[in-house]
Amino acid sequence: MALVSVVCRTQHIRILLVTLNAIRTAANLSYKIYGEQDVNPDDPPIFLFHGLLGTKKHWESFGKTMMNMTKRLVVAVDLRNHGDSPHVNSHKYDDMSADILKLFEKLSIDRANVVGHGMGGRASMHISLIAPQKIAGLLVVDISPVSTCADLREKFPKIMTTMKEFSFKEQKKVKHGQREVKKKLKPLITDEILMKAILSNVTKKSTGSIGWSCNLDVLIKEFKHIITFPRLKKQYLGPTLFIGGQLSEYLPFAVDLVYKVHGKENYSIAPVIAIHGLLGMKKNWESVSKKINENTSKTVLTVDVRNHGESPHTESHTYPELASDILQLMTKLSIKTSHVVGHSMGGRTGMVLALTEVQYQFKSVNFYSRSLQYSDFQPSKVESLVVVDISPVSTAGILNDFFPKLIQAMRAINFTGVDNINKARTIARDHLASSGLVKPESSGFILMNIGPKQEGTFGWMCNLDALIKHFNDIATFPSDLKGKQYPGNTLFIGGDQSNYLPDDTIVIAQIRQLNCHFSPEDLYGIRNYFPKAELEYVKGAGHNVHAEDPISFLRIVSQFLK
Repeated sequence: MALVSVVCRTQHIRILLVTLNAIRTAANLSYKIYGEQDVNPDDPPIFLFHGLLGTKKHWESFGKTMMNMTKRLVVAVDLRNHGDSPHVNSHKYDDMSADILKLFEKLSIDRANVVGHGMGGRASMHISLIAPQKIAGLLVVDISPVSTCADLREKFPKIMTTMKEFSFKEQKKVKHGQREVKKKLKPLITDEILMKAILSNVTKKSTGSIGWSCNLDVLIKEFKHIITFPRLKKQYLGPTLFIGGQLSEYLPFAVDLVYKVHGKENYSIAPVIAIHGLLGMKKNWESVSKKINENTSKTVLTVDVRNHGESPHTESHTYPELASDILQLMTKLSIKTSHVVGHSMGGRTGMVLALTEVQYQFKSVNFYSRSLQYSDFQPSKVESLVVVDISPVSTAGILNDFFPKLIQAMRAINFTGVDNINKARTIARDHLASSGLVKPESSGFILMNIGPKQEGTFGWMCNLDALIKHFNDIATFPSDLKGKQYPGNTLFIGGDQSNYLPDDTIVIAQIRQLNCHFSPEDLYGIRNYFPKAELEYVKGAGHNVHAEDPISFLRIVSQFLK
């Protein structure tokens, strides 16, 4: 016991020394205080942190309003390499947190509420995680600690590179410089608020010349750190609020999915939720779902996932979002837990839901090995999981090669003037056949996606623009889930003619016999995520196992669910 105490004390001292060293090397941030005279000094103040290419000036009106409404001290801050704060050679969230802690120390702040937008939101999350004792409350505006949207990842490097190319040699006044910059950036920026924010970075320097107040060289160099939130195995348990714009992609939001119920709507017993794959829809699971209901007496819900079938179209399409949509449906229907069956993209959605919605009851902690032992697995939302012909580790070549070409071919089809569904399907079938991608007799699955559109026209019901834009997100299992486990009952079903779920029957036999982890990368990875995973392969079946051999599929799934 004494040894444990010494080790704990040593680790605490080491962390304290690292933190103190970070504060010593931190930047002295520029700030503006609102309400020094008219506030309650005993209430924790509110600190405001701007986003990438922002400044404390952007919080001017909000800061005054917040001070008047809350009667608290409000402090708007320029983060390092922005506004009036110092230009330094590094721009990581560790650095920003150290800067903020140094500012707290300078202003004698014991605890504060932090509000951050975009990059400032991630800085606020970071300091809440590393110094939770200093944070009274956390408000994050339109940014996620998990995913980074394409708009931030792809657009901002182009914007900053274009900004850096501007020399201001011919401009003597700020407004002239802003006017010329706006002309250059207009092809890249359609958002007037963003444009105004960037133009506010044009300033008159102490030398009298016009230039940028932000440190573009470092922001470009360190951009990979700005768009990646550090993997911290910590929690902030204080009051937290995330606010996002419904039309924004920065903070993923859930949508209301269209679904169909097979059997009685009895959710007191865990129902089955069937989730289709890419370019699929709930109709694909119609007959199979009826049979599962008959065989198991469980209610079965089939869904159209976002950007498919009759469900809403959104600009974003990532697995955390797809899982959130299923979670929202369960909440809406008061479903406490469910058996999730997912095919391909739907299988990965089910895996993400299972890995992120799991609860444990811990019985012991091994301090020296840092291992946890749980006595009971308490399913939060997933009672059991069936994954159909997809792996959380590798992605089959056909998915990477075939589907992008297919989606582009589908986008190229012109349905103008088509006034009935049969004609629309004929046009699409012929076009896809001529592309050499899909034989006419094999196109039925894809043609099911054609349906009525606005103003009596016909076309694709799936959101092809979003699917091609986020194809890398579909083809890649989220890497930030590494280390997580779902210890519930899990079944992987693959077709032995498919390469989506790699099959090594010898190794599978060894695993079953020896209960060990000596396996190829996929099987090892599956067991890392799902330690109770069983694997079954259907002879003669390809990727669409449930459609190609429904009898074998139903036998395996029904037995598992019973």
